[in-house]
Amino acid sequence: SSHLSFQEYFAACAFCEEVTLSGAPPWTWQASWANTLALGAEMGEPFAKGLKRAAGVGGDSLNLCGKLGGDRPTALRAVIVLSAVLTTIDLSRNDIRREGGVAIGNALAVNEVLTDLNLWSNGIGGEGAAAIAEALRSNAVLTNLNLTRNNIRDEGAVAI
Repeated sequence: SSHLSFQEYFAACAFCEEVTLSGAPPWTWQASWANTLALGAEMGEPFAKGLKRAAGVGGDSLNLCGKLGGDRPTALRAVIVLSAVLTTIDLSRNDIRREGGVAIGNALAVNEVLTDLNLWSNGIGGEGAAAIAEALRSNAVLTNLNLTRNNIRDEGAVAI
């Protein structure tokens, strides 16, 4: 919902503190977390670091091969928020499709941390690949990108 509540605001603020998650990890969250993630994204790095800590992610990499669950746009939004504080993310085999490719492209355009991204077998298609290619024009840090088995076809291949 586009209506924000105090509860969502305080939840986002709590991630900037020392909160720990007792439930599902953010890459499996339901749509009810969408507003908290949107608010947290506006809070920037403190929220991203808090979300990483709360989810129990140690180090600078996250392997989510085939592990996205819950509401797909919400789960992907959580991963995009986490990408601001991680250098390596494996999102292979998550069927994120065109919408996911476009969302990742939008995030990569402003990301200054992520160096390695595996999107193998996600069906992002030509439009998703084109969005990622556009983002790479302004992204100077991503050095490894795997787009194998994504039905990119001519449109995406030309863009890349």
